[in-house]
Amino acid sequence: MIMEILDNMRVPSHLSGYSYLVTAIGLCIDGQLSRRRLSFTKDVYVETARLHGSTPARVERCIRSAIEAAFDLGAVEDVFPVLGARVCQNSGKIVNSEFIMSAARKIACRIKEGEDPDGTG
Repeated sequence: MIMEILDNMRVPSHLSGYSYLVTAIGLCIDGQLSRRRLSFTKDVYVETARLHGSTPARVERCIRSAIEAAFDLGAVEDVFPVLGARVCQNSGKIVNSEFIMSAARKIACRIKEGEDPDGTG
């Protein structure tokens, strides 16, 4: 389900930020379902980096690049509003944490409604 949403938002899957996003969104979904509060800099980026053998700074930068690539492909007009994410007025782009949490909220709602997170049934 995570990859389906990222693909629908035109996030290029060949970028390392794509796989980091899958992991980060998954961590946030787990946190939401367990009602655990997560910090992006202390929890999400650090754990994503650990799982991928990278650094938190690289994870943050690659995620930003993947989101910006989706914006460059025109996803902001088509798909981003569906998530309910807000676009920053100054830059005209979405912040990493807003993008990740919006996607995680949407998927967590689907899971709570009984939809299969893997999309297999």
